[in-house]
Amino acid sequence: MSFFLYLLLPMQELFFSGGGEVIGNVGLAVGLGLLLGKFLGIYLFTWLTIKSGLARMPEGMNWKNIAGVSLLGGVGFTVSLFIANLSFSDAYPELLNQAKFGVLCGTIIAGILGYVVLNQVLPKKKKSINKSTKPIFVLQKKFHWLKPLVPSDGTLSFKA
Repeated sequence: MSFFLYLLLPMQELFFSGGGEVIGNVGLAVGLGLLLGKFLGIYLFTWLTIKSGLARMPEGMNWKNIAGVSLLGGVGFTVSLFIANLSFSDAYPELLNQAKFGVLCGTIIAGILGYVVLNQVLPKKKKSINKSTKPIFVLQKKFHWLKPLVPSDGTLSFKA
């Protein structure tokens, strides 16, 4: 259900909202604005603020982390779609579709790039598995509302 709501409905709105051409200069400008414009604005303003002494780098952060978070600034299309509707609305339906397509592409690319950068630069959590813990006890902790009964023959049954 969530796949349908978050991907297919916006795609349906984009392609079936009238007008034919969705790839064009307006879409390219909007997509690059979301991707590069927001990244550069967030990253450079953060750099300027920290280098000027107005703020300090947050503990545990570095410039690679800031770059990943800055890329994620391009995710979010509500205001972009609102401004596109105000700008083009009924007068220029083809330009409106181009802007919608640019918002969609810019948001998706910014999200993917932000994820990739942060996945590479953030420290990995080590998964420690205690080999002395038997799986039934892990189940017992996870599903505490079930009361496991383990007979001596090793079979497993649950009492609700």
